[in-house]
Formats: sequence, structure tokens, C-alpha cells
Amino acid sequence: MKFLVVICLLVFTIETCKTRGINKKHHHNLADFKVCETPECKSAGKQIADAIDTKVDPCDNFYQFACGGWIAKNVIPDDKSAFGVYNGPYEKLQQIIKNGLSEEVKKEEAKTVSFAKGVYKTCINEGKYFKTS
Repeated sequence: MKFLVVICLLVFTIETCKTRGINKKHHHNLADFKVCETPECKSAGKQIADAIDTKVDPCDNFYQFACGGWIAKNVIPDDKSAFGVYNGPYEKLQQIIKNGLSEEVKKEEAKTVSFAKGVYKTCINEGKYFKTS
């Protein structure tokens, strides 16, 4: 049974390579593959490439190899106890949400969006309605 599975995987791999154009002539040229063509994919690929520290041998220190570039370019802000790759996108998303909720209510918006904007504005203007001592 194991032999049959190995043969099936081998045949699958060979057929996949044929359909993708991998052969002795082109096996080393990854630029022939059209894998990452969308702007989002290219952006993600750039972020990954920028995070890598190519001066480090991954066999010696894989963490430094995989994250060293990111660590060198990102310092923990003074107002934070930690900072990671998700903080930047999270903060950007928070700003987008805040800006969206701060906009005026539009007639064509869904009721839930209008309600969320109203609740947000009420919370922001809390000091106008409630006196705190």
C-alpha cells in the first residue's frame, strides 16, 4: 500500500511539473512562474523579503535570518510594552474605522452603519452631555 501511495505522489509530481513547465531546461528559473501577480500578493512578498536578514545563515540562527530585517527597521515605541508585525496593520485599520465612523451619516448607508456612527459620535461627545468631576 505504501508503495502505491509513493508511486501516486511521484506521478502527481511529474504531471504537475509538466503542466507548470518545469523541466531540465527551466527548473532553475523561478521568474517563469506567474504565481504572485496581484498588487496585494506583491506587497506581502515585499514585506516578507524586507523582514529577512540575508547576512545571517539560517542554519546558524533561523530567527535572526527570518526576522532580523524587521527587527532592525522597527523599534518598540516608547508608549508600548511590545510591538510586532501586526501592530502596524492593526493601527492602520483602527484609523480607517475611526475615520469612517467620524463621517456624516449618508442616506444610502445601511441602518447598522448609521447606528454605529451615531453611537461612536455619542461616545466621543460624552463630555458634552455628562459632567465629570
